[in-house]
Amino acid sequence: MDSVYIVDAGNTFLKLAHFRQGELISTSIFTTLDSLVQEIAHATKIVLASVRSVAFNAQFTKLFPQTFLLNANLKLPFMIDYETPETLGIDRLCNAAALIHRFPNQHALCIDMGTCIKFDFVNNQREFIGGSISPGMRLRYASLHQYTAKLPHLEASKSFDLIGKNTTEAIQNGVQYGILGELHYMIECYEAKFPDLTIIMTGGDAHYFDFGQKNNIFADENFTLRGIYELYTFNAATT
Repeated sequence: MDSVYIVDAGNTFLKLAHFRQGELISTSIFTTLDSLVQEIAHATKIVLASVRSVAFNAQFTKLFPQTFLLNANLKLPFMIDYETPETLGIDRLCNAAALIHRFPNQHALCIDMGTCIKFDFVNNQREFIGGSISPGMRLRYASLHQYTAKLPHLEASKSFDLIGKNTTEAIQNGVQYGILGELHYMIECYEAKFPDLTIIMTGGDAHYFDFGQKNNIFADENFTLRGIYELYTFNAATT
């Protein structure tokens, strides 16, 4: 594979990555499709992984007929031990592909912190087992505003204290310490069951939470993009 442009169409942002000869050359983030179009107008190879609507995917592939669309009919470089594989989002399959590629024959967990917080686990037999999905940070902030009469709509904070001294601080520490507690407890449960577990933290909100003190946890903000590339190259090689 020489030059490939990868588009990860998440619920909130459009992420673009340029791979050349298997190496990640550049990444960028867009809020609208119009702004992205100008960046890839010249591209001959485009891969789209989308959790958005069928209408969005149709619009994208109409603009770029050369697009390779990742979908549920993909060939996978791993087995799936999941009761409803047809309901799996393409982002979770991409995370699993990246885990299998980077940590072959190991127990590995991807924690993807975006619109939703997703835990995706693969075992040392190259099987995707499953994981969990919970509301992400922005969803939690938005819900407090939308489902109450007076609470404000706040943004994430890089610093949050244990005890909030005003409503803003109380919401921020409630949301972000709540997520931190969820992460710590879930990781503790996984590690109790799989002592040799390796963990990847990724997603746009991962940088708000520091797990650098643990030597089995690694941060890679482009992990899902790497998984998209792995699924694309695996399918291109077998077609």
